[in-house]
Amino acid sequence: GLESVGLAGGRVLRPQPRTTVTRFAEQSRLLGDAADSPLVQLRGSENQTRVGVAIGYRLGAAWR
Repeated sequence: GLESVGLAGGRVLRPQPRTTVTRFAEQSRLLGDAADSPLVQLRGSENQTRVGVAIGYRLGAAWR
């Protein structure tokens, strides 16, 4: 079944022809059995937040 609902977004930047920087964020809420898990009850939260950054570099020709 459905374990969570949420909203996510991201942005990709190209500071140089061969380099990309991706930033992202997500907010979600656990539902049902996932929210009722003993681990979530003991140490976590039904509300989940994720943020991150990824950097990519292409060897060879640049991205077009």
